Amino acid sequence: LYWVSQEQTLPMDSNPLLLMAGAILALVSLLPFALRLREVLKVVDYDAPPVDSLRILTQSMFYYFFVPLSVGTEVSKFAKLGNLRPQYPKSKLASGIVLDHIVGLAVLIIISLSLYIGIEPIIVEIKQTTVALIAAGSVLLMTGAAVYVLKKRKHQLQQMLVLALVRKKQLALAIFYSLIMHAVIAAAVFAGALHWHIEISYLQVLFVMTGAFLFQMVPFNVIGVSAIEFAGAGLYLAVGLSVAEALSLVSLRYCYRVLIALVGGLWEFADGWRTQQRKGATN
Repeated sequence: LYWVSQEQTLPMDSNPLLLMAGAILALVSLLPFALRLREVLKVVDYDAPPVDSLRILTQSMFYYFFVPLSVGTEVSKFAKLGNLRPQYPKSKLASGIVLDHIVGLAVLIIISLSLYIGIEPIIVEIKQTTVALIAAGSVLLMTGAAVYVLKKRKHQLQQMLVLALVRKKQLALAIFYSLIMHAVIAAAVFAGALHWHIEISYLQVLFVMTGAFLFQMVPFNVIGVSAIEFAGAGLYLAVGLSVAEALSLVSLRYCYRVLIALVGGLWEFADGWRTQQRKGATN
């Protein structure tokens, strides 16, 4: 709406093949994402078939758009995985989902920091005193959060750490799949940039995507719009794009997520229909 109100337009190819390719890549990115979840769950002795991991991920994205807090994604994952194996300990399953988040966050930090150092996509001029205050505040906040969690879940975290050290192969595979997933989804957005003739490199898109995803820790969204979108728009502006270009690429990624959510919604509908059929047959 802002774009229309400003009467800004972008040049684009009449051929939609690049946008179609981007949509296909967005769907393909689900495969390494599902494999990452599967490998992380193996660390806590939960073996989910690849198809079930893929189904649960798409369904969790469907719920993400309809639950006001981003925890809707995690709650749906927890419920679906719990239903898949009802006898599996719920505390252990929760540990696996937390570990999946930790792996994802670690990969995001690695990619975004590596790209920031390697290609210097943006130059931020901040006074040393400000940096020191931000760093000190962040350390205190993380330390406080760690102490609180350790007190509440000390035994559970120790158990998860031991399993992670023993199952290094699964963790390494999870990290690898996570890297592939981010590379593919960035390629999907870059396809849109090529379609609109936006002057931005693939590595810059990857930097913006991973940097924006760090803001997924802010647990609020409205119909799927969260801090990630605002951070993404800000980072696109920081690398030198116009407002129209930044909004276009952010909107494109949002559309890809809607597409994934629609797949999850169809899968959810199919599951519900099969459940009703079974109940009808039983009655």
